[in-house]
Amino acid sequence: MRYNDRRAVWHANIGPIKTPQLLSLHDDLAEIVDSNRQDGDKAKPAALVDAYPGLGKSTAVCEFGRGYYLEQIALRGETTPDGHRRVPLIYIDLTGNTRIRGPNAAICRRSDPRPAATLR
Repeated sequence: MRYNDRRAVWHANIGPIKTPQLLSLHDDLAEIVDSNRQDGDKAKPAALVDAYPGLGKSTAVCEFGRGYYLEQIALRGETTPDGHRRVPLIYIDLTGNTRIRGPNAAICRRSDPRPAATLR
């Protein structure tokens, strides 16, 4: 009985499988994020992940975000030198007809600085 319970929990939390497509997407996202440091005051590159529903777009991007969050916290610590909690990224759901005001307002409203690792 205990074995079946632990097995059910394990299967329910398998997490993303590191397919070649997922690894390729993560490499591309890492390149974009890294290039943002070098562009100074220029427009920053961004990524658009598009596919049919249910194929794992959100899961793939959240997995990348979790890894990035953990890297940044390991590199820089959980707080800034002034003692403020460090939040290297946030996750915001967008609709298909989102305008620029929507993400900006969502960022301003975001008062819960939970790390990306706890968002999903």
